[in-house]
Amino acid sequence: LYATYTYTHSRITDFNFEGRENEKGLSLPGSPEHTANLSLYFDKCGFSARASFNYASAFIDEMGANSFYDRYYDAVKYLDLNVSYTFGRKTKITVYADCNNLLNQPLRYYQGSKDYTMQQEYYGVKLNGGVKVTF
Repeated sequence: LYATYTYTHSRITDFNFEGRENEKGLSLPGSPEHTANLSLYFDKCGFSARASFNYASAFIDEMGANSFYDRYYDAVKYLDLNVSYTFGRKTKITVYADCNNLLNQPLRYYQGSKDYTMQQEYYGVKLNGGVKVTF
């Protein structure tokens, strides 16, 4: 079991951004307030499996002329699964499968409020598998 959590509190002070000089409580662009990772891992007799979950809260990505035009990167939740089995003495053979983005998490930006989507892209679930041979 592997787990991390990070809380980031950031505020911009004494900035000279024309038209927004008197605003208070602005977060530093590019810093999500909450990030978390959880991984469950099993490894025995050549078999290994790992399930990983990653989360990051929404954060301001780019500041606009006023708060309505601020661009945010939306919260994300990723789930990945990796399994493999290795056997052989002199020549090692590994059969593996990697499954990424099992939740089909979109890349999403919004403007000012979550109600105003600026960009949304879906990449789908990615599956990768194969056989590796080590001599």
